[in-house]
Amino acid sequence: MSRLIQVFEHEKLTLHPNQWGEKLTVPELEKLYAFNDKNDNIYFTGIRDGVKFKNYVGVIQIGGLTLEILPKADKSVVISKEGHKKEAKNWHNALLRMLAICRHIRVDAVSEASLEKRHHSILDLYFELFLDEVENLLHRGLIKKYRKSEGNLSVLKGALNFNKNIQQNLIHQERFYTNHQVYDQDHLINQIVFRALVILDQITTSLFIKDRLARVQLIFLKSST
Repeated sequence: MSRLIQVFEHEKLTLHPNQWGEKLTVPELEKLYAFNDKNDNIYFTGIRDGVKFKNYVGVIQIGGLTLEILPKADKSVVISKEGHKKEAKNWHNALLRMLAICRHIRVDAVSEASLEKRHHSILDLYFELFLDEVENLLHRGLIKKYRKSEGNLSVLKGALNFNKNIQQNLIHQERFYTNHQVYDQDHLINQIVFRALVILDQITTSLFIKDRLARVQLIFLKSST
């Protein structure tokens, strides 16, 4: 089951509940330690029974756990759970606006309507923006390009592959095994986009995004045939 924990820079997260009741499970902590080892400890520091975040701001997703590390501009201490949630929401929105100013995210993604939508995490927002772009691409129609292909054809097209033609068409001399070019949507660029959809389906924990992905993938396959 997926879950989101919002923390601020330089805060700690351990196996023991903090003042807002948030804590890690043992499997989650072990995965975080392994993730940290692979990334030269640049995001957080391993401490006893937990981790302490550095000045990295962004999102880390490991398995079903999504950690949203938010900027902390002051030293104020939030005591109540509701106060912590309110401050996290404010800095979540502030981070989105920072990303928009830096042009790392579309400006309309941080409109009041979008912010009220309250995505599960900033990462989910990026996933949805990607799906928006793919849907726009499909609406305009997948571009066609020339690609190299080979196979048995009923007409001579391109260059005859003599070796394979002899191997496969010694009896069926009405066919031609050729190396030729095909003009269609099944080329490298579209293959990369579709591969990204497959990978996204493997890493997202959002049921809403998975449902949307299934529909986009189906449209993509129909558009490329």
